[in-house]
Amino acid sequence: MSLARILSLALVFVAVLGFNLACTKADPPVEDGPPIVVAHGDDSTIDVAWAKNWDDALARASSQEQAVLVTFYADWCIWCTRLENTTLTDRDVAGFVAEALVPVRLDVEGDGQELSRDFRVNGLPTVLIVDAEGAEISRIEGYLPPGDFLEWIKGALA
Repeated sequence: MSLARILSLALVFVAVLGFNLACTKADPPVEDGPPIVVAHGDDSTIDVAWAKNWDDALARASSQEQAVLVTFYADWCIWCTRLENTTLTDRDVAGFVAEALVPVRLDVEGDGQELSRDFRVNGLPTVLIVDAEGAEISRIEGYLPPGDFLEWIKGALA
């Protein structure tokens, strides 16, 4: 085997190894981390108290007589990140969610794997609104910008 061939194979190996390292799953988000704090446009903030897990969400929904907003995501999902960083942090969306729903995030490759099968989640992100018993009221699959997302939530709860 020629030196040029060996060097080209080594270069391919290093490139593949580098790509795999760059695409490795990041550490999962902390389940009981701080709420998402939103401050768009003025000095006030909106705290959205995300439930720690599915059981916590259902218990809070039952005691508060509210529905649950379930966001199924994966760390590698670009549209999930966009939904979280734009739509869910939008002032109007966050304000409505904080007042009307119990939100919970479920990782389809972690704590939400079994529930994602139960709810037949086929694509990401998938967002459900369920009642306090866990029965599905409505769903969206894929990303929605803030205005459309808020319209969907209000329609589902009407």
